[in-house]
Amino acid sequence: MERKYTSSTRINISPHNVFLRKRLFRLLDNSREHPIVWVCGPAGSGKTTLLHSYIRNKDLPCFWYQLEAGDRGIEPFFYNLGLAAAKSCQRKPFPLLTAESLLDIKSYTQQFFQDLYSCLKTPSMVVLDNLQVFSARNLRQLLCDGLSDIPEGITVVLISRNTFPQTLIRLHSSVAFIGWDKLRLTHAESKKITQFLGHKDFSSEMIRQLCENTEGWMAGLILMLEIARQKRPFPVSIAGLIPEEIIDYFNTNIFKRIDNQTLDFLLKTAWLSQFTVSMAESISGGCQINRILDYLNHNHFFLERKRVSTKTFYRYHFLFRNFLLHQAGEILPMSALSSIQNSATKLMEEHGLAPDCNKIFYSLLDWKGDLRFSSNLKASITNRYRPLKIYTLGRFGLVRDGKPIRFSRKAPKKPIAMLKILITLGGKYVNETQISDVLWPEAEGDKAHNAFKTTLSRLRQLIGVKDAIFTREGQITLDPRLCWVDLWEFERLLNDADHAAGCGYKEKSSRNIESAVGMYHGHFLAGDTAEPWTFFIRDRLRDRLFRNLIKLGTYLEDKDQFENALDCYIKGIEIYELAEEFYQRLIKCYHQLGRNDEALNVYDRLKRILAATTKRSPSSKTECLIQTLLIE
Repeated sequence: MERKYTSSTRINISPHNVFLRKRLFRLLDNSREHPIVWVCGPAGSGKTTLLHSYIRNKDLPCFWYQLEAGDRGIEPFFYNLGLAAAKSCQRKPFPLLTAESLLDIKSYTQQFFQDLYSCLKTPSMVVLDNLQVFSARNLRQLLCDGLSDIPEGITVVLISRNTFPQTLIRLHSSVAFIGWDKLRLTHAESKKITQFLGHKDFSSEMIRQLCENTEGWMAGLILMLEIARQKRPFPVSIAGLIPEEIIDYFNTNIFKRIDNQTLDFLLKTAWLSQFTVSMAESISGGCQINRILDYLNHNHFFLERKRVSTKTFYRYHFLFRNFLLHQAGEILPMSALSSIQNSATKLMEEHGLAPDCNKIFYSLLDWKGDLRFSSNLKASITNRYRPLKIYTLGRFGLVRDGKPIRFSRKAPKKPIAMLKILITLGGKYVNETQISDVLWPEAEGDKAHNAFKTTLSRLRQLIGVKDAIFTREGQITLDPRLCWVDLWEFERLLNDADHAAGCGYKEKSSRNIESAVGMYHGHFLAGDTAEPWTFFIRDRLRDRLFRNLIKLGTYLEDKDQFENALDCYIKGIEIYELAEEFYQRLIKCYHQLGRNDEALNVYDRLKRILAATTKRSPSSKTECLIQTLLIE
């Protein structure tokens, strides 16, 4: 079969059907100051699509070669590359790698690439894609000899699933790196891609859930969007339902590449939400743990490594962990699953981590058809579906089984007020008297109790979800197994962000903050701002959001993601119109992006708002910032 080669003139991708990742375009622009750019990330992270769209968008001359399994050896690599280059450059065939040439492979490699460079215009780009199929020894040969003398104006881009070889550390100064940390989609990018692909009817909550569970993985987002478009369930919790498309993807791109020892390691360590080397040794009972972990990291097997104090922790991507647990349920006998569950629970508790092993175990029983436990236990463990959703951030709204609950003009004010007060007071184990004191301040004794009972009955009828609200010993609770409240989810995300930051997982922390910010559609119970019982929680949430917007913006600036930082600070100004710090940071970001006119517009806007509302001028810090900008 004739092999197909790709050059810039035959890339069948148009800027009109591919989402243009402008943040990464700017990064590529800067990276081209180096002769070599190394782009690496897991399968499906958008590496090839990124380069395709960048080249077409920039109208950049390019020679593109995608390696296949047959290119692993040095001889077939140069033979196939030579055929592709000759065809693309419309020139005579490149010299073959003969037995005599092998005796001086360095000279042959250097001459081959000099001949290739001479065929190209400047500026132009050479892209070698799928480089992970190349053997390590041959890769060293290529980088040290073939790419040692690249003419000015030509950039060589190497695309691989693997990290840059440590044995080539001396070449670092010649290489720009775009890794998984950069390729990973931000929450804003995931949202824009969702809309770009035509899913404009998706709610912000569904988008938030998709973003959280795909964790910036492009292929995962595309697959999950298609699943959601078909109104099919997608995984929202660990060991939850996992679609066949996700299983097939990981089977095709991951499982075919690992040995039995690594497979055993993956199926066992997946029971741990995060783990150290010693924990992995304990649960897997194997040896060569460091070798396996290094292999998984080097090949981007959806494993994150974080240093926390003196310990190194590892965790799997949400969808990959779900896949591994599904495979464990398919492959391992029940006795083995039970043993792993016990070991994992003990290990997690010993290290002060919250175990989710029981939930995993019963979900796997479900998969395997072993349902020898009560339906109540199953519901309490899996907690997969909550029929009632309550929105309090911005508008107040109730959604039952996916449909909004509509109120007539004569809406039942007291039951709705009872629900709002219950949520304001925490939603769990709230004393009846606390609610009665707000709703019926003049009533006492039996009169207040009877009014409470009547209103609670009307509230239960209104929401229409049996057992969603229960009382016990004079306390009232919204059952979190049946009710989802945006306020609770907002606070959970920020709590998780604080925990992740404390453990050194800054990227995970920032993703949680992004998700929380995306949920904040307005102040808590914005239609009840005159009610004194809302003051405290509204102000607390405002202050907490303020602090986390600053944290997120600082993180994005440190990562040179100034466009995303702009969105963060603009959101801050929408909520806190008089918070001068957001204006200052917005000015700095525009300055970093070379958009000084917009920076000055921000300053002018701040002056007008302060003059109109507080009769004062911007602070000396802001004035100093503007003067520095003008001088530069």
